[in-house]
Amino acid sequence: MRNRGSATNNHVLNEFQKGGFMKRFKAVKAYLVSMLILSIFVVLPGCSGDDGIFGGGTWTKPLVSIEVTPASRSMANGTTQQFMATGIYSNNEKRDLTSLVTWSSSNTAVATISNTAGSNGLAASRTVGGPITITATDPASGRAGSASLTVTAATLTSIGVTQVNQSIALGSKLQFKATGIYTDLTKQDLTSSVTWSSSNTAIASISNTAGSNGLASALSVGGPITITATNPATGMAGATTLRVTAAILSSIGITPINPTIALGTTQQFKATGIYSDLTKQDLTAFVTWSSSNTAVATISNPAVKGSASSVAAGLTTITATDTATGKTGTSALTVTTATLTSIGVTPVKQSIAVGATQQFIATGTYSDFTKRDLTSAVTWSSSNVAVATISNAAGTNGVATSKATSALITITATDPVSGKTGTAALTVTTAVLSSIAITPANPSITLGSTQQFVATGTYSDFTKRDLTASVTWTTTPLVSPVAIISNAAGSDGLATALAVGGPITITATDPATGKTGSTTLKVTSATLSLITVTPGIANITIGDTQQFIATGTYSDNTKRDITSAMTWTTTPLVSPVATISNLAGFDGLATALAAGGPITITATDPVSKKTGTATLNVTAATLTLITVTPGTASITIGGTQQFVATGTYSDNTTRILTSAMTWSTTPLVSPVASISNLTGFDGLATALAAGGPLTITATDPVSKKFGTASLTVIPAPLPVTGVVNLAAVAPFGSFGGTAGMTNTGTLTIIKGDIGTIATSTASITGFHDTSGDIYTETPANIGAVTGKIYTCTNSTVGPTSTGPNAAACLVASNARLAAQTAYLALVAMPAGADPGGNLAGKTLVPGVYTAPSGSFMIQGSDLTLDAQGDPNAVWVFQMATTLTVGGPGAAFPQNIILAGGAQSKNIFWQVGSFATINAAGGGTMEGTIISQSGAAFSTAGNVQIVTLNGRALSLGAAVTLVDTVINVPAP
Repeated sequence: MRNRGSATNNHVLNEFQKGGFMKRFKAVKAYLVSMLILSIFVVLPGCSGDDGIFGGGTWTKPLVSIEVTPASRSMANGTTQQFMATGIYSNNEKRDLTSLVTWSSSNTAVATISNTAGSNGLAASRTVGGPITITATDPASGRAGSASLTVTAATLTSIGVTQVNQSIALGSKLQFKATGIYTDLTKQDLTSSVTWSSSNTAIASISNTAGSNGLASALSVGGPITITATNPATGMAGATTLRVTAAILSSIGITPINPTIALGTTQQFKATGIYSDLTKQDLTAFVTWSSSNTAVATISNPAVKGSASSVAAGLTTITATDTATGKTGTSALTVTTATLTSIGVTPVKQSIAVGATQQFIATGTYSDFTKRDLTSAVTWSSSNVAVATISNAAGTNGVATSKATSALITITATDPVSGKTGTAALTVTTAVLSSIAITPANPSITLGSTQQFVATGTYSDFTKRDLTASVTWTTTPLVSPVAIISNAAGSDGLATALAVGGPITITATDPATGKTGSTTLKVTSATLSLITVTPGIANITIGDTQQFIATGTYSDNTKRDITSAMTWTTTPLVSPVATISNLAGFDGLATALAAGGPITITATDPVSKKTGTATLNVTAATLTLITVTPGTASITIGGTQQFVATGTYSDNTTRILTSAMTWSTTPLVSPVASISNLTGFDGLATALAAGGPLTITATDPVSKKFGTASLTVIPAPLPVTGVVNLAAVAPFGSFGGTAGMTNTGTLTIIKGDIGTIATSTASITGFHDTSGDIYTETPANIGAVTGKIYTCTNSTVGPTSTGPNAAACLVASNARLAAQTAYLALVAMPAGADPGGNLAGKTLVPGVYTAPSGSFMIQGSDLTLDAQGDPNAVWVFQMATTLTVGGPGAAFPQNIILAGGAQSKNIFWQVGSFATINAAGGGTMEGTIISQSGAAFSTAGNVQIVTLNGRALSLGAAVTLVDTVINVPAP
């Protein structure tokens, strides 16, 4: 700044030396004005108080407060939380101080916070507890901001499923186990608490039944399929795969079991394989047959496999061996010397339907009265093969197959050795319903969906018919909460899912024969079927953000906001145009980086892999309007007014452009006020002489757009004559008049006395003092008074709990009288200068100021009080109604900045009704407030401390404090 001033001075002197009286006059005038402006800005930085973190550099605006975000957070044990510190300066500009402040935790056993470069502000949880306070402190100025942190119990982070990627045989079972891993790295068996599911229940099902949770059953060959374990509370899931291979041979059975045959006859054996899926298969032709004693009987392998031929009387063991697995089955064979005497055929008389079959059995009776099954040894014949045939093929010997209806025919069994015969009678009738099958078999459907079942009848002649519309459909139980099934024409067999559950039984009954078929139905939770991203097309400008929302449509036609559950990406994955967030609390938030597009925004469900998309275009916004605030301002001679230029862009966004504007006055060189274009002081007007209104113009040097405001300089305010005597109320930090005082929060500290003349026992709540008196404190409402509490009522606990203390009541009464006397003295002072209703952004010299409309506010920026080197300078602010500090709105705390030796003990606010001080919390107020109808500091729920260097005195209504620190000035 010194170099710039020197250059200006040299230029003016050169102009002066060029000759000409008018030129010399103008040069002198310009020189004097420039020197005046220069001297002001040389002095001001030294009067601006503590420069904070940026002190000593090019940044000269004082640090007013520090905001810590997030302001309140809960985190699970074992996790971390990043906190950010933002510095707010006297010109309302903000800077990221996260890496520059000193971070601290009020309880490092619950959570620590890092001051290490690269991880500054990163809190790490240690144990469950809180809330604790996280504080960011500026090491230069001592200013601090805080946030609240609570550590909750560890939360589930992932689920692991074992066995991993297994294969099992058809018909077998496999037990799976689910293990939960938590944020504190502990593990827990969740097998019985998760919900198990199979991606293909036709291949394998998995149990959710108590005692068998996670037990998979192989139902058909296939895979790999996915077995999933889902935590019902969080939706978190773990998965593995399962493959089902063909069933394997478990055992071999041989029939008949331990037969006896006569010498000279044969015995046909049958080998039946039993598999892992409990199915059976005739292996007679595939096994290797052997006899343990070939002198008694031999058994055939090349020709008719399994046919044993007797050689001599005796006992032998017949064995069937599967050469692939080595599994065997055995049966004993006894050969006797008995001879066949007769053959009996059963059933003796039988009726069957067309297409049906009938097994006939031939039983030989021998001379030793033994009997033997000769079904596979005799020769079978039919008296009319057009009506029915009978088989002599191995494995189906004696099976009659009907061809046409007929009266009685004869079935004959003949022993080829002895020629002996036996007969039976057979009648063939028309075809009848044999069975009903329901398809699909054992399906699972999702909640809200339907399933069409089909009933197929199989008849005795092997024909099939669709019986869906003619059978009666029922569920078991008959009225099921899980699903209903229709018997209405056109929708017969249509099941509708009502609730998650099952399996329930679905039955189709033929009303004529009573024959039934059944299957099961299971209803699972609704599944995600569609993801819609809104807005579908978005257009934003560089630097702006766009919140995308993902909406899931489910199989039951319900819709849910699933924005926070999605994985958000751009295409290309790393786009120069925009980024999109997956951070908790900011999911789906796109930030524009550069003009371009369209780019694709994709939301992907990490479980189902379903996606939804939208497009984003980024354009460069153009400046359309410049607004200068305040629009109208009044300041006193020697005072300053900070003007702020706000640009409105084509995308309806706004930005602070104060430092980018060219500021000027009309006329360009005005004797009333000047306005600065110096870095750090842009838009700062300085009052030179009474006059105006003067036009203040902010011009954009690029677009030439401009905005204007009006400035009036009023004469210096009336000086305060005499001393404002607080007398008996001077030691009080706050006084609740005739109504009382209330504290909310645990951070309130009154460094002085408090009191009220109210007589209600509830008039003082949430405070305790140094004498041991406690007035209705709770764990959430604790206010410390470093002096004493003077009331005309009794405390909850302590020396005054037994009843009112007359001496204390007298002190309170005298304090209230002193406050009233001081208030009346302030009212009686002659009306002072009119600085305008909003004091924000102004620098005021000492004197009396009177609100033109009856109320004062400090909203939009801070108020500076400059004593100009006089430590005894006094300010009196007179208002007929209200005082409001902070805003606009409930947010944005504001401050009073003391400069040039100004002291809080010499500042007085005479408030005709009610005072509201920083309703959103935070900020620093200076001076003694005396109001007729009470005062409120901050609002319940805020975490930032409000500071008052002064007093809050009410003559009538109550004073309410929320986490407020009051420092009573020294005399």
